[in-house]
Amino acid sequence: TVRIIQAREEAPPEGETAVSWTLLTTLPVSTLAEACRVIGYYSRRWIIERLHFTLKSGLRAERLQIDDARSLSHCLALYYVLAWRLLQLTYLAREEPERPAAEVLATEELAVLESAAKKPVHTLAEAVRQIA
Repeated sequence: TVRIIQAREEAPPEGETAVSWTLLTTLPVSTLAEACRVIGYYSRRWIIERLHFTLKSGLRAERLQIDDARSLSHCLALYYVLAWRLLQLTYLAREEPERPAAEVLATEELAVLESAAKKPVHTLAEAVRQIA
């Protein structure tokens, strides 16, 4: 059984077209709460795509030359943590670019970053630029 959910933005920003999604799902949807839950799942799709983009392009996971499944699994587990952390820092820096880097990065992380940058890193925006 496939269900259809139509979701529309009620109050788009002035001058913008309202977002409208038509979603198909096999999940049970018989109440507004269930429909909202499914829409919530779909809204996370973009961040999941960004996570995989970071793995592929930023960390170049496809270039791994590992031929046994166990080692590959362990390596990808580490890569997923790294990709998640990079995304977290990127999104935090977009929301609060002037936030002190020391509030988000561990002392050791900040020390390594400053050593690699060969200069102090004060804000999240500076930290993300140096990581990139």
